[in-house]
Amino acid sequence: MDPKSPELMNAVMELRARALLEPPELHTQVKNALDAQYWRELNPRMAVCGTGQSESFEKPGVDPASAEGPLQMLAASGYFQMPPIVADSLVNRMRSCFEATQAAGWHPTFCFVYDEFWRAFRGPTIVRFLRGALGEDYHQLPHCWGHYVPASSKGWRPHVDGPTPIKKVTVWLPLNDATLENGCMYVVPRNNETRPISDQFWSKETFTVDDAVKLLQNSKALPAPAGSYLGWGPDLIHWGSTSSPRAPSRISISVEFACKPADPAGGSASLIDAHPSAPLPPFRKRLQIIATDIKSYEHFFDPGLLRHLPLVEKIIHETISA
Repeated sequence: MDPKSPELMNAVMELRARALLEPPELHTQVKNALDAQYWRELNPRMAVCGTGQSESFEKPGVDPASAEGPLQMLAASGYFQMPPIVADSLVNRMRSCFEATQAAGWHPTFCFVYDEFWRAFRGPTIVRFLRGALGEDYHQLPHCWGHYVPASSKGWRPHVDGPTPIKKVTVWLPLNDATLENGCMYVVPRNNETRPISDQFWSKETFTVDDAVKLLQNSKALPAPAGSYLGWGPDLIHWGSTSSPRAPSRISISVEFACKPADPAGGSASLIDAHPSAPLPPFRKRLQIIATDIKSYEHFFDPGLLRHLPLVEKIIHETISA
């Protein structure tokens, strides 16, 4: 069926209208969401607005200078990949937290309620990389996501994250091994063949056979061990592939970082100070970011988000001044 056909659009709107009917348990969901103590009790090994850092971000012996190779890769091909860097103990707790949050009925992006999901991107090696890619005064964008790809399903379809008026980088962190079997990320590295196609990918509705051949032959799978970083610029074509029927679920998170605009009117008010010593966003601000992100991705990637809309609408309303 044509994705732009009136029949399909009407069906989508009907499903959305049904989803927005408030379920009986909505009041309890909203009450729990706004209660920091609820989240602490849900995942007692994790911190919600804790007072300090209790463990190392990174594995022992990681040299922050190892960021130099990925910086060259990003400049040359539009994406980067690092070996496992995040400490095993932190990755294991984050994965357990992700699974417990989802099992309790929350969209997995609610894992960003917890400090560790912000601190995982403030270790010395990834900080060195981001400073090299975006400048010393880089900031975090209010865009985060929890990705869950079960067996016999697929990640987000091929897309680019741009166009964008600011220079930015997406950083993706697998919490279990992302493999060829469970739907690892695929990219089309930018080069002389693919760059013209990538630059038009956002706006073009059809491609020639020649374009398709170039994209297919340049495609690259990126298997990634748990605790490694990979990512891309806004003009790189990337997607999550289809997982095998018996594959373990793929669990990962992603965030975005950007140069701080010189013009305050350019949107810098929404940026988050990502300096390693800067305070993390307060609790209600985290909820607002999570809810806004879930709502903003409704139409683009995941129709399953419809069931979360009544909840996130309420959270946005309650935290709008955060």
